[in-house]
Amino acid sequence: MIHLTYSNRTEALLDALAADLAVEGAAGRSPFEPTRLIVPNRNVEVWLKHGLARRMGIAANLDVQLLRRFVGGLLPEGMRLVDGPLLFDLVLSLLLDDDYLAHSALARPRSYLLAAGDGADAVDLRRFQLASQLARLFDEYGHARPEMLAAWSREPLLAGTPFAETEEWQRRIWLDLFAPDGLAERWGREQGIRYVQLQDLATAEGLSSPEKAPVHVFGVSYVASVFHRILARLASGSDLRVYSLNPCMEFWEDVEAAPEIRRRLARHGRLGGEGTLFREPDPFGLEAGGDTPALSLWGRPGRENIRLLNELAECDYRAVFEDPDGARSLLRQLQHDILVREPERTEPDPAFDFSADKSVRILACPGIKREAEAIAEAIWSLVAEDDGRGSGGEPLRFNDIAVLVAGSDPSAYFTHLCAAFEETWKIPYSLSDSAFAAESRIAEAAELLLALPAGRFTRAEVLAFVTHPAVMSRFPGVDASAWGRWCDRLGIVRGADRFDLRESYVEQDLLSWDQGLRRLALGAFLADADQPFEAVDEDVVRRYLPAEAGGEGEEGFGLFARSLIADLRAAKDARLTMSEWAGFLGDLVQAYLTPSGEAEARELERCLRTIRGIADTRLDDRPASFRIASELARQALGGLGGSRGQYLAGGVVVSTLQPMRAIPFRAVFIAGLGEGRFPAADRRNHLDLRLARPRAGDVSPREGDQYMFLEAILCARERLQLSFVARDQLTGDPLQPSIVVAELERMLARGYGATKLREELPLRRFEAPEAFASPQARREAQALALREELRRHLASGHGDGDRAASAPEFSERGQRATSAESRVPELDGLLDAVKPELRLRLAEAHGLHAHRLDRVTPLHDPSEALRLTLRDLRRFLECPLQGSAALLLGLRDDEEDGLLTLEDEALESSALDRSVFLADRFVAGVAGAGSGSPDFEASFDERAELERLAGRFPLGLFGEAERARQLGTLAEWGGTYQEIAAARGPGVEILRFGPAIEEDRGATPCDPVRIESVGGCVAHVEVRGRTGVLVAGRKGSLILKTPKVSDAVSRQKDALRAFVDRVILAAAGLADEKATHSAWFCRTADGKELEPIVFAPISRGEALEWLGTMAEDLVSRAHDYFLPCEAVFRSRAKPGMPLAEHVAKVADDRRKRPFDHGPVRGAEGFPPPPEDEALWMIERRFGLFFAKVGVVE
Repeated sequence: MIHLTYSNRTEALLDALAADLAVEGAAGRSPFEPTRLIVPNRNVEVWLKHGLARRMGIAANLDVQLLRRFVGGLLPEGMRLVDGPLLFDLVLSLLLDDDYLAHSALARPRSYLLAAGDGADAVDLRRFQLASQLARLFDEYGHARPEMLAAWSREPLLAGTPFAETEEWQRRIWLDLFAPDGLAERWGREQGIRYVQLQDLATAEGLSSPEKAPVHVFGVSYVASVFHRILARLASGSDLRVYSLNPCMEFWEDVEAAPEIRRRLARHGRLGGEGTLFREPDPFGLEAGGDTPALSLWGRPGRENIRLLNELAECDYRAVFEDPDGARSLLRQLQHDILVREPERTEPDPAFDFSADKSVRILACPGIKREAEAIAEAIWSLVAEDDGRGSGGEPLRFNDIAVLVAGSDPSAYFTHLCAAFEETWKIPYSLSDSAFAAESRIAEAAELLLALPAGRFTRAEVLAFVTHPAVMSRFPGVDASAWGRWCDRLGIVRGADRFDLRESYVEQDLLSWDQGLRRLALGAFLADADQPFEAVDEDVVRRYLPAEAGGEGEEGFGLFARSLIADLRAAKDARLTMSEWAGFLGDLVQAYLTPSGEAEARELERCLRTIRGIADTRLDDRPASFRIASELARQALGGLGGSRGQYLAGGVVVSTLQPMRAIPFRAVFIAGLGEGRFPAADRRNHLDLRLARPRAGDVSPREGDQYMFLEAILCARERLQLSFVARDQLTGDPLQPSIVVAELERMLARGYGATKLREELPLRRFEAPEAFASPQARREAQALALREELRRHLASGHGDGDRAASAPEFSERGQRATSAESRVPELDGLLDAVKPELRLRLAEAHGLHAHRLDRVTPLHDPSEALRLTLRDLRRFLECPLQGSAALLLGLRDDEEDGLLTLEDEALESSALDRSVFLADRFVAGVAGAGSGSPDFEASFDERAELERLAGRFPLGLFGEAERARQLGTLAEWGGTYQEIAAARGPGVEILRFGPAIEEDRGATPCDPVRIESVGGCVAHVEVRGRTGVLVAGRKGSLILKTPKVSDAVSRQKDALRAFVDRVILAAAGLADEKATHSAWFCRTADGKELEPIVFAPISRGEALEWLGTMAEDLVSRAHDYFLPCEAVFRSRAKPGMPLAEHVAKVADDRRKRPFDHGPVRGAEGFPPPPEDEALWMIERRFGLFFAKVGVVE
């Protein structure tokens, strides 16, 4: 017999269950007899056990199972229930049989498998995807359309409909699986068992009765109709007690859902006829009011479940409904109206006054991080302010609060929520229903490894795994970025070996991992890195450029990468049975992952058990490809759940919405309620035959989400906070909330007068200290208030007049703005504006240096040597913001941006590589020509071949196009050089100060220039790097650039290269101190000849002093201002105009924006320095330039 118990509150259902168990005990049930409980998920199981223990004093001998497992356990020995994994196994076994797929009835699935090409890997991926889809559909057909499956043995049911062709091939696969002598029956005979489908259990004569002890079904929201039939059959032999959450105590099976209203109106012509919809003021009858909106909008799945349960029990049920008591809040009023089926309120009741109510809150947040911080702040405030009156005098505890994340991808929310809880007074929490791979570095690395053979073996793919912490732990002391540099030096871009590239335009053995590792191995034995090694392979001579090991650990990199690529390559080509794949993949993961500590060792064991579990997938003992095996293993890993903390006892419960839907909490926070995230979209699956004839019991994913939202509202006892991201993270455009939030907002505004539920959070938390009470937010707000007070103080003219008069850059009492703005100065300006005794206290408290320029924390450790390159100096002169940022971030001549994430080879050389290569070939061509005309072609081709073998020169047609362009450029430069040689004599060279690098073999090596103690900022400075092309016996620099224009500003900027060349030559004692130095320019693009710029002699002392000044300025402070050299040169030409106007004109010039090149985006958005400070900077940095430069036409 079936006994129904309904309530709107899960606690009341728990009380009823506890009372029933007590009655059973009093009736003489043995304490050793297990109590059978069926629950919807493990979260409800834990809550149920805790609740029974509190109510009964002890919760022991409870046999708690999920519904499907309980039903499967009732089968007699020798029978097995066909579950999802077995169904997938059966379907995939058929799809792996090409002979089977050749049948004419399977033309549609066969065409789908070949739609991405006939490559084995692409076809196998589609086999796996189609098998997953069909297994899920067949399982759902058994739940919702058992009569259709039963009829298929006789005839198709959808003939004459658009689904007829789809039904034909699905029916064929189904019958080949489950018809007499089908694949399932054959497997069963081999194993000595009988496979039974779920839909057959409602009539299966062999279904065992669950003995005489009652079975208690608790907290199941709604189930498919087939389970209702199975429950009815079980109830015929024993007591079956169902405790179900019912939002409404009234009869509500006739409540129409919104889609049903639309269908009814359409049937009666309300939506038909030309202009009907627009002629009536309210065609849907919305203004007149209708049923309880929450039930109509979101309650259909629950309504269907109650209807089916009532049919089973003939409407005989026990009601334990509870009307929300206590002071009536907005939340409780809404729950009350749902409970009593209050008709839709079209206007507020005069007795309602929810103006000060805080029980329902909607937050519109600028981003996920701010949303998480707002939730943490609200939780802390609730606990801190609770006076114990909300729940029978019990104080609010953290485990009375739940944070539920809506949507299908909660990982980003979990990350930000956990971080916010840690930051906000260490709020305790437990995390459940997370993905194991998102919580475990080991699982994440295992998924990356299993995905590699199915990819393109790009540098990005392989290094994403190799540089993962679970792998790098075996290489202590090796920086992950070094792997990117090694790959770049070895020319590794994509492909395991040359066979992966044979369908591409790459003809030589280049770009692949195999060629790069061969080069590294050859470099260990061959000394001459400029002499290609020739190897005969398959009667083809292949050339490899040896590469010496470039740093500590590179040999280990080579061995590890060689082993990894070999194993992955072997895996990609292999075909094994699933049991063999289970062993191979387990060994592969165990070999390449290195756990750090016991926790990761346990995680690795869990991953290995899961991966080796794919051996249970039989696939009819058919050999399968790596693609099939890896997809199975990755799917299994992706299905592992993760958790953190002790659920329901370790603080705030953080979870997804699904498993927590029926569990009550005093405060419920639902995050992630953005449009498109929740509820799920109603997407039509054209393979789903249920769409041909929808029926009342069908529940779409969207309807399931909507009912989940309704249950969450019912389970919030005192507070309900809904939040969503209201701003696009990239564009800043406004975003809308979920439709359920918008519906709730309209419902409460219209019927309850709650018109101000939504709160807009500011972008920065310190802008709303009342909303963010964490220590960090308070400190930020206090700092902002202090700044404003300081600004007002400085604007009023107060402060100490005693300041360093020798610091012209900090005029007007140290303010770094005009008097009209009264902006707050930088720290160095502030120190000048305060009294000496306070200045000393600040310096002692914050570790600031006494020297004026060192009052800002230096960008370099003063006890260490500073190494600067000539390019660092030029960058700093051209744009201090970009130049100093590049130096601070370590972006030197060999910029590493993107080395780890490169996926495809470059189709042209980078600007830096091209300029170095062209300068080298120019010098080599001129030197080889002697006194004759330079012939660059032979020199170019010889070196280009080496660059190509090293992976630094484009290949194929792209290489030919670049060769033509570069030879044309060299010819133009050669013409300019011949004119210089005729006037000043032949000869060119490039000097390299400091250690030589591989790309600079043609430069003449020189010792670095050393400068001793620089203003107390650094111990000493070493200036390194390469000069430009020096001509005329080092008395001039040839600017190897074809200018598009010939204006004075551009020429002076280009002349900075020649100026820096002359300074380093003088500082190194390599130039005649009495000689001038000229900057020669190539002709413009339109053939115009440009006059050289001549610099007066520069002494060694002047050069060393200037280099020291530049080093001091570079590292002594942050250069967070915009002062491009173009503005400097413009101001020199037009001194009457304020410098700020010159800076603005440069920033507004959309044609020429060299300041965009660098690590700082939007450099022109930074303010220029104040006029007096800027003039002081210009004098320090450009004073020598302007003192020595000749007249510029």
